[in-house]
Amino acid sequence: MIAKKLPIPVYAIQYKGSNRKEILDMIDKYDLDVQENKSGFSVRIKRGSIRLDSGAWLAYGLKDKEVRVIQDKIFKETYNKSRTKEPHLYTKKPVEAECIRIDDFNLVTVHHILDFIHNGKIDIDIYKVHQQATKYQSDGFMPIDTLEGTVEAKVGDYLVRGPQGEV
Repeated sequence: MIAKKLPIPVYAIQYKGSNRKEILDMIDKYDLDVQENKSGFSVRIKRGSIRLDSGAWLAYGLKDKEVRVIQDKIFKETYNKSRTKEPHLYTKKPVEAECIRIDDFNLVTVHHILDFIHNGKIDIDIYKVHQQATKYQSDGFMPIDTLEGTVEAKVGDYLVRGPQGEV
């Protein structure tokens, strides 16, 4: 399925390692659930925690109130600087992206999800898929590895392939 991502206005700051105070000020301004650690920050999102390492962008959706961590290369390809005097306002470019919806965690759906995640580039052992499907049904979620960390995908969620083929 192809979905069109709409323009999303965000307040965003690139974490450079040396601008810790600027990141902490953003965390306070938007009351974000972020913990500082040795390598940077851990950002709590709806479906888990993701890392904010040096070079990545911390973005807060001004309309949808979603917190995002975006790798620098992807941020530069998918966001535009807003035409305002505010230095940290950006807008996500409208793009079309391949996506799938998680309807349930049955064997066929989990097989389809794994194929989507790996872009058809792995051999999938049906026995292992059956074991995974049973676990996901029991847990109520499927762990999905992203560039920034692992998130919990639940029934009704969409998985979207990014501009670099990432999910």
